[in-house]
Amino acid sequence: MIPNSQIQSKNEIILSDNSKFFYTISPFEMTDVLGHVVAILQEYTFIKIDVDNNELSYKLYRTKDGNWYEINSIKGSEENNIVRQLKTTFLANELTYTGS
Repeated sequence: MIPNSQIQSKNEIILSDNSKFFYTISPFEMTDVLGHVVAILQEYTFIKIDVDNNELSYKLYRTKDGNWYEINSIKGSEENNIVRQLKTTFLANELTYTGS
């Protein structure tokens, strides 16, 4: 089990439409049906507070190789677009900071 104290960071990201999301990154253990850990992913929780103080949140998971996953997710086309923008903007920012 991963202790809660290993939450890495709390940051913000701004999408191309100027919407601002805050996010946290924490370890996530993926288990099989018997409860055995089969992978440890990074869980990204993106949160946005809209003008009516409604909280919108999206959870994405990423492997150490950089592949993104959505677990148990059925979203409409607008939400899929936001998730796509979050991934793209996050990767673009990551490339900017690493100089790749």
